[in-house]
Amino acid sequence: MSTKTYLRYKQEHVLGLIASPSCNIAADSAGRFAASGTLERVQVWNVRRGLLHASLAEERCEAAVTYVCMGNDDDTVAAGYADGSIRLWSVSRKALITRLQGHKRGVSALVFDAEGDTLVSGSQDTTIVVWDLTAQAGVCRLRGHKDEVTALVLVDPAYLRDAAAGASSAGSAGFAGRPLLVSASKDTLLKVWDLAEQTCVQTMVGHRSEVWALAGAPAIGAAPAGEGLLGAGVGGAQAASSVAAGASAAPGRPGKRPRPVAGEEDEASGSASSAEALDVATSGLRLLSGSADAMLRTFAVRRRSAAEAAAAAIAEREAAAAAGDAGVAAMAARAVQPPFVDAMGSVARLDSGRCQGIVASKDGRWAAVYGRGKTLELYQARPWAEVKRRVQRRRRRARERARRAEREREAAMADGDVADERNAKRGKRAAASIGTSEFDKRRADAAGSGSDDDDEDDEEAGEGTDLAGEESARPIAGDEWGLFAVVRCPNKVRSAVLLPPDAVPGARSATATADGALPPAVLVCTGDNQLELHCVDDAEARRTALPDGTSVAGSRRLGAISASGHRKDVRAVAMGPDGALVLTAGEGQLKLWNGVTGASLRTMECGFALCVEFLPGGQHAVVGTKEGAVQVFDLASGDMIEDHQDAHEGAVYALDVRADGRGVATGSADKAVKLWEIDTATAGSAAVAAGAARPSLVHARTLRMPDEVLAVRYSHHGEADASRRLLAVSLLDSTVKVFFEDTLKFFISLYGHRLPVTSMDISADSTLIATASADKNVKLWGLDFGDCHRSLFAHDDAVTSVRFIGKTHLFFTAGKDGRVRHWDGDRFVQIHECTGHTGAVWGVAVAPKGLMMASAGADRSVRVWQRSDEQVFLEEEREARAGAAMDAEIAGRANNSDPFGEAVPEAPSQDGAPSIGAAPESTAVGGGSAASVSAADRLLGAISLAVEAREAWTEYERDLESAVRDTAAGTLEERAAMRSTGEAVRPLVPPPAPKLELLKRTPAEMVLDALRAVPPADREQAILLLPFNAALELVRCLHRHVRRGVDVELCSRYILFTVRLHYTQLVASPSSRAELGAIRASIRARVGELRDIFGYTRAGLRFLDRAAASASGDGQAGFLAGDADNGDDEQAAPAKGVRFGRFRDVKLF
Repeated sequence: MSTKTYLRYKQEHVLGLIASPSCNIAADSAGRFAASGTLERVQVWNVRRGLLHASLAEERCEAAVTYVCMGNDDDTVAAGYADGSIRLWSVSRKALITRLQGHKRGVSALVFDAEGDTLVSGSQDTTIVVWDLTAQAGVCRLRGHKDEVTALVLVDPAYLRDAAAGASSAGSAGFAGRPLLVSASKDTLLKVWDLAEQTCVQTMVGHRSEVWALAGAPAIGAAPAGEGLLGAGVGGAQAASSVAAGASAAPGRPGKRPRPVAGEEDEASGSASSAEALDVATSGLRLLSGSADAMLRTFAVRRRSAAEAAAAAIAEREAAAAAGDAGVAAMAARAVQPPFVDAMGSVARLDSGRCQGIVASKDGRWAAVYGRGKTLELYQARPWAEVKRRVQRRRRRARERARRAEREREAAMADGDVADERNAKRGKRAAASIGTSEFDKRRADAAGSGSDDDDEDDEEAGEGTDLAGEESARPIAGDEWGLFAVVRCPNKVRSAVLLPPDAVPGARSATATADGALPPAVLVCTGDNQLELHCVDDAEARRTALPDGTSVAGSRRLGAISASGHRKDVRAVAMGPDGALVLTAGEGQLKLWNGVTGASLRTMECGFALCVEFLPGGQHAVVGTKEGAVQVFDLASGDMIEDHQDAHEGAVYALDVRADGRGVATGSADKAVKLWEIDTATAGSAAVAAGAARPSLVHARTLRMPDEVLAVRYSHHGEADASRRLLAVSLLDSTVKVFFEDTLKFFISLYGHRLPVTSMDISADSTLIATASADKNVKLWGLDFGDCHRSLFAHDDAVTSVRFIGKTHLFFTAGKDGRVRHWDGDRFVQIHECTGHTGAVWGVAVAPKGLMMASAGADRSVRVWQRSDEQVFLEEEREARAGAAMDAEIAGRANNSDPFGEAVPEAPSQDGAPSIGAAPESTAVGGGSAASVSAADRLLGAISLAVEAREAWTEYERDLESAVRDTAAGTLEERAAMRSTGEAVRPLVPPPAPKLELLKRTPAEMVLDALRAVPPADREQAILLLPFNAALELVRCLHRHVRRGVDVELCSRYILFTVRLHYTQLVASPSSRAELGAIRASIRARVGELRDIFGYTRAGLRFLDRAAASASGDGQAGFLAGDADNGDDEQAAPAKGVRFGRFRDVKLF
């Protein structure tokens, strides 16, 4: 085996990224910081200063960030990644808090609860996972959607508590204090989940296409307490309506009851009363959803009345009595619960395309809606007084239309011309539709404009017989929401977030609403890698005209975070002569970076750059553009000093600077290679080389080629060997032709590639030439005779760039597969791989001494790699790649298995609701990863050492007992006397040699330390991978700690988890059953002690709280006021799953 070693290149900086278009942005409540996903990093920007505050990334994490969410504490950022993992970061400490793994595909939605203790994630694998951040583990996995989960909204229990307060005596049917989760998916469904029961309680099926966005907003337009739309006495008790958990709640057109889904009965239509309208009017939360059509749908989260809760409790008890199975009883009880979410209609959006996202302000006054275009619509939630006026006006018009329709119907019946009347009405509708814009139709249809045509449709369908009833009294979407302003951006909007009006100086708009509220500032992430800040501007020149003839306020751009990145793909990269400067070029921009610090030094405007190189001295650069121009830039001033617009008639694909620094060669699609001399007439070559003079390119010669030129390269012969200097030219016909540079005579032709050579390079000693081709191969040729030394399969896609390291035969290659690989050109082996790019890598550049390397690609990132002191051994690298493939396979098998043998549902039922006997909607959170596999290996090693140590000690005790038994009594007495006098006594049996791995710990302590060392998110997965014997030994070790009272919570949690996992095998063995009895007694005793400590501490804190409140004399409650309302419930026996501090969900078997 070869012992030759190499040095590894490690990533030092990631430049050029501001915000990825595939990830959203999030901001804190004060609008000071904004978080954006930039490939595998989370960038936190200071919005006021426009500077980068923190760049958060975990080492060896290659997955791109797909979703970010800011916690309510304004310090925690949750980031979801394309590999299904979730990481929580601290902005203030700029450190990783924890890592969670539970999804098989990319994370598409994240949401925190109000306290920040719970995180809910949705994924492209159609599942939803609820995470307990205190325990850093998954609570449950919710199944039911058939396609990607696109958005999540957690409904605070406070929105359900008021009306349910009177139902506290109704038993378990009261939903006060039980959080709800609303999820949106591409399967066109909105689902409402009860997180306490871990089941779906309602399915909304009104959308006709994928639901792309969902947002929750507190309803500022809700009726105040005691004030309704229908007068006094409306909100009395009513009989609960029986609505199935999966019943349809189609948003429909306002003024109409939603049609029932085929095969379902609209049971709520016959029992809906005026009190239901009042419930919607006084609801405290609104849900806004957007799909592929041009409608913004609105839903109200409805509070349950005391009568409904009491009826649900009675139905639950009846179902439990009728069904012996608890699961069937719970399912039957859910079937009689009324819906939690009611449709309120829809509002016509200005943009006719699909909705991309919805962002609502925390106060509920504003909602921003954006699609795939360049506009963002800002909607305002109207105050209650205006909503009430609109509803009353709509009711008045509905009564007038109903009376007019009744008179017309009576007249038509008197004349006997009913059929003629219908034909006349159809003709009237057809005539009215001529010349009406699509926006007008959508707006009239969604806002309930009250046209005669809608009433006539209702009459023909037999549905609109009483439009002045309860339906017209309910507020609809058009009553509460109205378009306030339109924000226009120069590029497509990818994501947006609303900031407080005073978050940024100058963002405070002079435009205010009727009630004096100021519109928020809007931070927009555009598709060209920048963040733009806009504010509402009501100036006449900025107002936006609507298709119906009205106009709304426009916007004004305050600034943008754009200097730190390219707008488009980075097509070329070059490194300066000293290796400290990095030059990147793309469409319209040329940027200069400090490769050591990662700072952006200069941005210059250029054409569509395809290639770039430093000129001698490092003070100037030459650029070849797609338009055929050759441009020269002064890097110190950022000015373009020369622009040869007519240099070529086609795109300039390649250029190279001669080794002596006196010439430049350019190759173009016009089948010509042009040689340029650097004019030194004014300052001399020494001054040009030192960068003290302005170089000027003078066209000297032209070499015509039979096909398009894709790459050119000079050999490294200096002035002394000018006659041997070669010029290599790559053509579109897949050949490379080599010429003598001085005479341009043909030397050799290199052929063998099946596709054109996209890049090539010549080694520093001019003996090797490496050609990279679109056929995924790299070939090494000798420049003496043109013989092919070796053909290497380099990448999984086309190879785009190849560069040698100075004075060596080591080289780097880059490909469209997003990989950069390091090779040895003498031994023809791959050294290692530099990963990180998520798109095609268009170019690599190496510093002259090989200390640094830079790569750039289609993901708009510029990555700087530095040569480290870490050695690379080829055999170890091959083993590491094989191990990574094996870990991925094991993790895949773990992801496809259920930890407790429960059936995994392949698809929900037809209506999205669970059925009796179907697969469970909630399962355990299982997700294998390489980290969990490694953790299982470490834990298994610790358990194996513990078993060996215990067996060695047991054998020693057995041998010692046998030796004592076989030894005469007199000998034992003599040995005891010698020991008492301090004389050395040889032991009868030598004790076992201490193991260095124990580090003066007992075997049980070593196992506990190994379990503590595993990240909490990976512990359950690591235990799942343990064999039965090792898992049983783990239980025994943890039981010893429980008996001693050491870390009872941790030990009890994983003892119970392991017992549940292997319960069938444990109860089958009599000895194991005896051990289970002892474990149960120990856990009950220790948990009882913890419960007593908790209750004693809680009672003491209450006493101090009441004493502090009494001493203040102001009658205000102390810091435990909310807890005191619960009464002395700690005296009662806890139910299963009750929480005692962080000790939760302990079910004693």
